[in-house]
Amino acid sequence: MKTTINAILRFCMIPAVLTAMIAAAAIAQPVQIPLSNGTQRPKPTRDITATGDFRIVGATQTFGVNYGGTITLKTSDLNFVASTKKYSMNMVYTMTNNGNAGTGLFNNRLADNGVGISGVTGQSLNAGQTKAVTHSKVQLSEGTHVITLMLDDANSCAETDEGNNTFKVTVVIVP
Repeated sequence: MKTTINAILRFCMIPAVLTAMIAAAAIAQPVQIPLSNGTQRPKPTRDITATGDFRIVGATQTFGVNYGGTITLKTSDLNFVASTKKYSMNMVYTMTNNGNAGTGLFNNRLADNGVGISGVTGQSLNAGQTKAVTHSKVQLSEGTHVITLMLDDANSCAETDEGNNTFKVTVVIVP
């Protein structure tokens, strides 16, 4: 008895795998053949944002304030700079890259009521990395100051969400 075998070869593209269905004598058996051109990778994403609270390091202690909040500091808690008649402090925040790819280099800036007061250059974050950043010796006078933190202020890094790079806190310095 002579058996006729009809072979049907059908190829279907599935990410990074070529699946061949071979039908012989009406019995189908799947065979997976890995492709030599590598695996399919997700599209790179980057998303720089601030996490935690905004911290002010004065002469006597560290103060924290939530973004959008207000903090009142006494002049006695800060360092007075006689030449400028202002009070010096360090401003610290934590930034995170919520994406799956590194950011490349970018700059961050602080502004007081819209006027730049401090910047840090050459920042970068790996995928998923979190880093603390310090702006040293920032000077403010007595009174009310709306401090704006701008991450990647020149939009050097293409991000999935450009709308989460700006944060504000109000700092009030009283005698």
